Amino acid sequence: MGLLEKPFSALKSRAWLILLALLVLGWGLGGLLARLVASRLSRPILELASSAERVAGGELQVELPVASQDEVGHLTDAFNRMTFALKERDEELQSLNRQLEKKVEERTAQLEEKSLQLIRAQEELLRSEKLAAIGSLAAGVAHEINNPAAIIRGNVEILLMELGPETPGREEAEEILKQTERVSLITQNMLAFAREQAIHAEEVQINDLLEEEILEQIGHQVTLGSVHMIRQLDPELPVIEGDRERLRQVFTNMVVNALQAMEGEGTLTVSTEVSKETVVVGVRDTGPGIPEDVRHKIFNPFFTTKQTGTGLGLSVSYGIVKALKGSIEVQSEKGNGALFRVCLPVRS
Repeated sequence: MGLLEKPFSALKSRAWLILLALLVLGWGLGGLLARLVASRLSRPILELASSAERVAGGELQVELPVASQDEVGHLTDAFNRMTFALKERDEELQSLNRQLEKKVEERTAQLEEKSLQLIRAQEELLRSEKLAAIGSLAAGVAHEINNPAAIIRGNVEILLMELGPETPGREEAEEILKQTERVSLITQNMLAFAREQAIHAEEVQINDLLEEEILEQIGHQVTLGSVHMIRQLDPELPVIEGDRERLRQVFTNMVVNALQAMEGEGTLTVSTEVSKETVVVGVRDTGPGIPEDVRHKIFNPFFTTKQTGTGLGLSVSYGIVKALKGSIEVQSEKGNGALFRVCLPVRS
């Protein structure tokens, strides 16, 4: 055509360069746009995956914001409902577990209480059988001893009437009479222990019984010495239904034992109080106390730590209190005195 080829070659080269630059620019812009779109689409999915892992690890307080109404938004909303349902189920399970644990604790406590009651009932049955056997033996022995003791006592009394005050041998005869009286007292206690306690129900004011008939008269039975006596009697104490004579025997025995334990020195505290439908009488001394190894034996018949005791006083008292539907217990530490508590129902 008569034209030079060189300008057209340069134009062609520039066109290829421009096209290549456009292609590179388009590839870069497309990659960037694709990354932005992919990031926007994959972020909720990744958050769902991360949240699912947290839920699988036990964390239920997970809630994702619903940013759109597309498929991802629906999936997020479904995930939130799932975690809320799991949280409710977990709370229900925890509540049921707590209720179950509480019921197990209650049943365990009830079983332990029933077991203790069964053990106490077995011990009480064993004690009753033992007391019944010993009582039957004691009744026979007391009957056999009582007759010759009465004959000896009668003859000694006749002998003393014939002996003058200064007659040789009178002192020995008086000692024989004293010992036969002690034998008679022992046999009476044995018979009282052996026979079933007959209760004559009547209204008894415990404070009056303790104050007027026991504490005021106790000095005639045992030496008080320098014992300081404290009365802590509840003025609101109700009248109970019981046997006045039997209760006098019980409380007198407790007070006498406390005074003998202190040997003329110390403090005797007699207290009364009311707890619901129960009257509680306490006798506390400041004597040497009761050693732990003999504490469980003190209500057994014929057990005593005294040189001249018969070991029947507390046994008889135990039987009387049980016949009145009450209970008697002791609290003591060696060297710190002893506390005897008698619990009696207002209505037996």
